[in-house]
Amino acid sequence: MFRWWDSLLRVEPDTHLFALIIHHINTDGWSMRLLATEFAECYTAHVEHRVPALPDLPITYRDYAAWQRHH
Repeated sequence: MFRWWDSLLRVEPDTHLFALIIHHINTDGWSMRLLATEFAECYTAHVEHRVPALPDLPITYRDYAAWQRHH
């Protein structure tokens, strides 16, 4: 499904272009740096046929939801 805000385009048979468009109100420098780093790691791991080496999250959404319910 094509969506205007993100696209993977085939430029040549072995060349692709990935475009991700995010409005500045939805992100900040820290988040974009993290997204770029983790995306690069996931892509590299895919090319190298390995599992991405991403750090464990210190808190999960489940933890946050439980904390929010408690308050």
